[in-house]
Amino acid sequence: MKAKIELTTEALKAVIDEKHPSSLTRLSHEFGYKGSVSGSLAKKFRALLPGIDSMLQGTGTSSGKPEGNGKSKVTKNVTKDKTAKGANLAGAKGKYLRDSRNPYRPGSYATCYDILAHHQDGLAREKLIELLSRETGKDLKRASFDAQVVLSAHPNDDGLSNNDSPRHRSCRPGFWIKRTNNHVQLMT
Repeated sequence: MKAKIELTTEALKAVIDEKHPSSLTRLSHEFGYKGSVSGSLAKKFRALLPGIDSMLQGTGTSSGKPEGNGKSKVTKNVTKDKTAKGANLAGAKGKYLRDSRNPYRPGSYATCYDILAHHQDGLAREKLIELLSRETGKDLKRASFDAQVVLSAHPNDDGLSNNDSPRHRSCRPGFWIKRTNNHVQLMT
């Protein structure tokens, strides 16, 4: 969008002194531009007023009030807080401590591995899914999907190493799962 006011050195200085914008984007808004400042407009600002960056740094509002027309815009923080769901992420405290042999980065697969490592004699598949669901905050259906990836590490039938047997593409090598009926056990 074209500027409503002609860009001159005097106009720039007047807007900086009067409105106290803290960035080039806010300065461009005062001249009628919308959105973030383009590279060509920033180049024009710097050509007209060479020390504009240092002038804008010292003009930020110190009262904590928003700049512009006085209307404050309330924004929500949309980032998901996975620890609120109970996910076992890095730094989050869970019931199952991180096993030193765990090949996964923190998340559902790592939590599943840690639950299996915690139960050295193994446990029923349904119990594993229930514990994984409780620990990650996922429903049973989604927890069973995560468990199935880790449980896809079957032993090799050809006499080869079981640690690199065929498995789901997201399942890391270095372990395998011993199955006896519905009982699963981590083997490293």
